[in-house]
Amino acid sequence: MANQNFTERDKEYLHCLAQGLTDVQIAEKMKIARGTVQGSHRMRLAQLTGLLTKEAMVEYAMQHGYGEEKSDD
Repeated sequence: MANQNFTERDKEYLHCLAQGLTDVQIAEKMKIARGTVQGSHRMRLAQLTGLLTKEAMVEYAMQHGYGEEKSDD
């Protein structure tokens, strides 16, 4: 699975997953509803990567460096 054409929001979601945040924490951090995390963001990531479970998405995010601290540049 090569790096897909992720939007900045996709990357933000991947970063949150890699940090082990819960859906509620992700929703608060991204300032969206929990249902949007569970539906829209997870569904989009599944479509882009072919990954079907949150666990697989967390592993993908960690393997592709999304767990690293983001700089404020």
